[in-house]
Amino acid sequence: MAALALLLGSSIAWAQAPKEAAEGDSAQVTQELSAVKSLIGVLRSDVATLEFLARGEGGYSVESGMFDQVAGRISDLRGHAAKLDGMRTSGSPAQQRAVERLVPVMQEFASSADAAVKTSRTRQNQSNLTAFRQYMKLSTSLADELSSVISTWIGYAQTRGDLDRVARQIGAPIGSQ
Repeated sequence: MAALALLLGSSIAWAQAPKEAAEGDSAQVTQELSAVKSLIGVLRSDVATLEFLARGEGGYSVESGMFDQVAGRISDLRGHAAKLDGMRTSGSPAQQRAVERLVPVMQEFASSADAAVKTSRTRQNQSNLTAFRQYMKLSTSLADELSSVISTWIGYAQTRGDLDRVARQIGAPIGSQ
C-alpha cells in the first residue's frame, strides 16, 4: 500500500513538474500556440454568453459594444492563424503537423463565431425566437467542439515534442520523423 501511495505521489509530482522545451521546438510557435489556446477559450465563452442571452424570457438584448469586442477577437484569431501559417516551417516536426491541422480549424472557428455574432446582432428582435435560440445553442456546441479540437492539437504538439526529446535521450526511435 505504501508503494502504491509513493508511486501515485511521484506520478502526480511528475505531471505537475514544468515541461522542458522539446528539442527543435520553436519558442515563437510555442508562444503563438499558447496565445491561440487562450483566445479560443475567450471566444468560446463569448459565443456561450450570446447563447445564454438568447435563452432569456424577456427578449434578447446585447450591447453593441459586446458585438464589437467579439468581432475584434475573431479578427485576432484570424491574425493568429495567418501568423502561425507563416511561421509553420520554423517549428519542430510536431509543431509543423499541429499548425497544418490547426490553421483550417481556426479559420472554421472564426467563420462560425463570426456568423453567430452577425446573426445575433441582426436578429435580436426576430419573430421566430425558438429557431434563433436553437441556432445559438448549436453555435455554442460547435464552438465547444472546435475549441476542443484546437486544444487537442496544441496538446499533441507539446506531448509529441516531449516524447521526441526523451526518445533522443534514451536512444529510442523518434516517431514523428
